[in-house]
Amino acid sequence: MATILMVEDDAPMAGLYARALEAQGHEVLIAPSIQQGLEILDSTWVDLIILDMTLPDGAGTQILDFLETSPKVIPVIIATGFSRYLKQGERNIVAATLSKPVTTSQLLQSVSMVLEDLNLREE
Repeated sequence: MATILMVEDDAPMAGLYARALEAQGHEVLIAPSIQQGLEILDSTWVDLIILDMTLPDGAGTQILDFLETSPKVIPVIIATGFSRYLKQGERNIVAATLSKPVTTSQLLQSVSMVLEDLNLREE
């Protein structure tokens, strides 16, 4: 299955989402900050990113900016409670946007759709 990077500072929520994704067979890497997310992206290949837009060390737009200049093409699902960040969904690398609170079933459905689309494009 997929390796998913979750950039999320809400530890209980990240844990809940990670358990649900792992039950589907995915490997989940959790980064509670932009810096840790960038470090993981620098050293590890991931298939998908689930990105909170408000983190202790900055806005998730920093990750989006990094990805747009990277040779890696990694789809992003934005999960945010702030409507001002939903417009970031217009960026090419953003595959889906979710407005918090997000249920695990909503997250699993979005992940499944994005990964299915990614697999179709690779075939």
